[in-house]
Formats: sequence, structure tokens, C-alpha cells
Amino acid sequence: MAWGVDEIYLAATARAMAWAASSSFAHLAYVVKDPVASCWTQSLHRHEVGKSGLLVLRGVGSPEGSQSGRTPGAVHWTGLLPDAGAAPADATVGAQLQAYITQVDMRGLDAPDTFRMWLRDLSHRLQQPVMFYTASTFGGSYDYDYALTYTPQERLHATRFDGLRPCSPTALQSGLACLSITLPTTFFALHERAFDWPSRALLR
Repeated sequence: MAWGVDEIYLAATARAMAWAASSSFAHLAYVVKDPVASCWTQSLHRHEVGKSGLLVLRGVGSPEGSQSGRTPGAVHWTGLLPDAGAAPADATVGAQLQAYITQVDMRGLDAPDTFRMWLRDLSHRLQQPVMFYTASTFGGSYDYDYALTYTPQERLHATRFDGLRPCSPTALQSGLACLSITLPTTFFALHERAFDWPSRALLR
């Protein structure tokens, strides 16, 4: 069974929610305060989502992404451009990302420079860390799994694997740590198929 996400995460501050509500992302925005997704979630897997909660933009990424390529009303990264005169993207991070995408043989799923610059500018504008996360699995094995964080300094987080098993910390764990969110295990409640997204929509 296939599964994948293309999402942007940031603390659900008043400034961030006001920006999201007035943006072209409003229909893709969700606010998560309580991450518990199911009653059977074991206590060792339970985690918080930060003091302010987590603002999630779902379906933002590559036109070929597992989520952004299929979600109605998705926002593709090709249309997200930085302000005129913005500083170029970090070449070192770009090279690291290109090397990772080549290694996993998933060409075309590396975030373009313009999108990375846009994410960096968003972090500056909102004065808070921003994270982009994209991953795809099929039959329990990962096709790719990486995150980009802006604090506002850009950093790539790419999951390493021991055979088919992801090594800790994963891209999701180390990326969310930049948002002051600690995942004690690789479990993330928001990625459960049964997670109740409609009740957490920013605009209802």
C-alpha cells in the first residue's frame, strides 16, 4: 500500500495563523493542539506538538508528490516564488539535496531553489522556524524521506536506512526538533490514516 505526505509545519502562533488564513493555503491549513489520533496509541509513542500547537499545510510540494500530486486544490512548489531580489538559495544544502535524491533515484522530487528561497523568506516574514517535509513509501519501504528546516538558516534532514529500516533520528524527528517538538519514537500521530483532519481545519 502506498503512502506519502508533502507538508509544511510551523508553530500555530497568532501571526502564522493570520498569514495562513489570508493566503492561498487557507483551504490546506490545519491547526493541531492535541495530537492523539487513536485510543490504542501506546503511551511510549505519545507526543506533544509544542506550546502553540502545530499549523500544518497539507498538500504543498511537487506536482509529482504522493500528496501534493493528488490532493484537490494542492499548491505546487513551482508556483511559490521568493520576493524579487531575494538572496540565492544555499548552494551547499542544494548539493546535499541533489546528492540525496540521486542516491534514492527519485529525480524530480528535490525541492527547487525558488521554493527553498520562498520557505526561507516565509521564516523571516513570520519570525519563526518553518519546516517542509516530504516522504513516500510503498509496501512498507521508503522511496524517499527528507525535510528542510529554516530557523531561518536552511538545513537538510534526510533519513538514513539500515536495510529497509530507518535509522534514528529520522528526517521527521530531527526536523521537528527544530520546531521544539520531540518525537520519542518514529511514531507521529498526524501521519496515522485515521487522524481526524476535518475537525482541525483552520477555516470551518
